[in-house]
Amino acid sequence: MANFIGDEETARSFTAEGKAGVKERWGEVVDGEGRVRGRRGWVKGRVVREVGVGDHVLVVGEVVGVEGGEDGGWGLVYWEGGYWRVGGGDGVLGRR
Repeated sequence: MANFIGDEETARSFTAEGKAGVKERWGEVVDGEGRVRGRRGWVKGRVVREVGVGDHVLVVGEVVGVEGGEDGGWGLVYWEGGYWRVGGGDGVLGRR
């Protein structure tokens, strides 16, 4: 299960510095999997294969469920030391 988060405050609550407020961010639990409040959406997968790549493991999965978010909008990705918005049909990636 992967939750798509759309605001930096929520995203930062899951970092080492923000752990104190993380409990308030969790919403419903469905089939033992947590959903983050205010999420943009989620995707559920099943592991198909694990491949050793140096000192890492690449996990290949199959999507078995997906849902849009509670409030629409852009999702975030953390890259190059900052949060970037990503989404929409045009594949936009822009600095937050």
